[in-house]
Amino acid sequence: MKKSAILLGMALALTALWLNLGFYETYFAEDNRAVFFIKKYPTLQVRFENIFLSDQDDKPLERLSDEERSVVIDTANTG
Repeated sequence: MKKSAILLGMALALTALWLNLGFYETYFAEDNRAVFFIKKYPTLQVRFENIFLSDQDDKPLERLSDEERSVVIDTANTG
């Protein structure tokens, strides 16, 4: 009984951690790393894109691919 209560508590703690933590990767020349953060609201999404953290040149919205454009629009809607 005690073992199952501990396992249940651990499962609940891991679920809460999964729902409230996220990360994104930086894309600089020599310093590529994962940055973890606490989300504003619990969501199932864990991996995020930060389009402002890269050393690439900025492109106008009309020159972005469909995938890049959807990431920008999704980021603007959730932020």
